[in-house]
Amino acid sequence: MFKKLPANSRALLREIVDSDNPVDMLEQKFAECKDHRQDDELRSLMRELQQEGYINTSWASDVPYTVHINNSARTYDEREIEYERRQANNTANNFYGDASNIQIQQNTNNSSQTMNISDSVDYEKALEIFNNVLANLDSFNLPNEDIERLEKTVSEAKSVAEKKTDAGLVGKSLLVIKDIMLKASGSLTAQGILFGIQQLGVMV
Repeated sequence: MFKKLPANSRALLREIVDSDNPVDMLEQKFAECKDHRQDDELRSLMRELQQEGYINTSWASDVPYTVHINNSARTYDEREIEYERRQANNTANNFYGDASNIQIQQNTNNSSQTMNISDSVDYEKALEIFNNVLANLDSFNLPNEDIERLEKTVSEAKSVAEKKTDAGLVGKSLLVIKDIMLKASGSLTAQGILFGIQQLGVMV
């Protein structure tokens, strides 16, 4: 099972994987530590990466002497992306699944709220997003297959949103749009669309 690393451990792992000489890079990082606190933190991060099976190290003179990078380290980013995608899908299923009502727990214990699934999507805001996507298809610099998928997905979802008949389809369509817009995140328009999707409760 994939375990997401804390940001500081992930950053060090990427430095190790990207480095031409991880031993020299780490030796330099230890040399740059200004006090015991920074030194202890760096050692703690190294220990975590080894315990999680990303690297194997041997030490000499209190610094890494050899660093072996395991395949799990080289594929970490790919697995993290897949993990985030599954988390987003699980969130969407909770909000947009086929059900007459859903229960929401929000930062509270032993409390719940009930809402109709028809209320779980703001159709008007979803339509704004769909129209924005269709109006800017040529500006995203995406592969043709992504453009075609966007156009098909949005056209179907727009028809449903106008009738306010299928919150599930609208929610799933927003997820598809989100995934494709992430590929065009260099576009200001795409960033605005991603923000709009996030405002509708879809994890970005």
